[in-house]
Parts: sequence; structure tokens; C-alpha cells
Amino acid sequence: MAAVPVEHLAPTAIARRRTFRNRWYRTPSFVAGATIVLIFVIASIAAPLIARYDPNAQDLLHTYAHPSSAHWLGTDQLGRDVYARIIYSGRVDLLIAFLAVLLPFAIGTVLGCFAGYYGGFADTVVMRAVDIVVAFPFLVLALALVFVLGPGAKSIIIAITAIGWVSYARIIRGEILVQKRMEYVLAARAAGLSDARIIGRHLLPNVITQAIIYSMSDIVSRCWRS
Repeated sequence: MAAVPVEHLAPTAIARRRTFRNRWYRTPSFVAGATIVLIFVIASIAAPLIARYDPNAQDLLHTYAHPSSAHWLGTDQLGRDVYARIIYSGRVDLLIAFLAVLLPFAIGTVLGCFAGYYGGFADTVVMRAVDIVVAFPFLVLALALVFVLGPGAKSIIIAITAIGWVSYARIIRGEILVQKRMEYVLAARAAGLSDARIIGRHLLPNVITQAIIYSMSDIVSRCWRS
């Protein structure tokens, strides 16, 4: 098979990247997930401006107060404003959520690319590891890991990372299995490009979108669980 000059492949890759940049807003799920995350981030950053009370201030004369104009969501057993506590807690929740999604995202993407592109023994090892993790309920395994590692945000992040990467690995692997048979990948191989360049410059930009979309909803679910 005759080699295809690399310069003939460059316009195609550039066109694909431009297409993604121009059309990302047309994906409703991506826009919805990004909007929800943005609302959480803005509310947490602006907590001192939109919360009327100190989240730790106690008012024992008004415990378990019903929602009112003074306390929009009422108060807890110590008279603390529930609305203020929810807004301020978003700062801790988002920190844990972002780290507990970013690390599984990175690990799952790398392993998914490795398993999907090379297949064979590499694919078998990665997918058997996935099967072992998904064999246990998420919360049960996460609580067990936190119990072993000890209390704290660091333990929660490590536990979620050890479990959460499997979803991203599955998504990326499935997309790679489809894309690696496409003509642009076959042309890149014929041109003599290295595997790392094919994965990083050609395959990954075309398969990462689904993982990003999933990460948006994953961040929201992590905030809810934490």
C-alpha cells in the first residue's frame, strides 16, 4: 500500500477540530450538563452575596423554624439557616466532585484508549479489571474503601477514583473500537504515524466528547452524594 503524505492528513484533522468547536453547542446533553455545573459554581463562588446569614451562626431561640421570608428554607436543630448552609456547602462539594471526576476521567480515558486501540491481551486485562469493580455495588465498595483509608475528603476522592474510572474506560474503549476502523485512522497508519500520535491527535479528539458529556452529569451526581 502506498504511503500517504502527512500533509494530506493535516487538513482533515484540522477540519474535525473546527467542526467540534463550531458544533459543541448543538449537543443538548452537553449544554444542559455544562449549564447545571456552571450554576453550581457561580452559586458557590457568590455564596457571601446570595446567602443572608453565616452558615455556622446559631440561633437557639429559632430552632426547626419553618420556611419564611427571614429563613427561606427554615433552620436546623441549632437554629442555623438551612439555605445558607446549602449554598456554602457547595464549595466543599464542588471541590470533592471535581477532583473525584477529574482523576477517574483521566485514568479511564488512558486505559480506555489503551484497551480499545491495541485490543488483545491489553483489552482483556483492562476489561477484567472493569468487571471486578462493577461486580460490587458502588456505594458499598466506596464505603468500604473509605473505612479502610480513614475519614476525610482525601479518602473520599481516592475511593471514588478507584471505582469511577470504569465508566470512562468503557465509554472511551467503545468509541475507539468504532473509530479505529475509520478511513482517516487507516490513512494515518499508512502514513507511518506513531500509535501515540494517532491516538492523541486523531482518535482522542473524536471520541472524548461522550466522556466529557458523562463527566458533566457525574459532577452533579457526586455533589448530590457528598
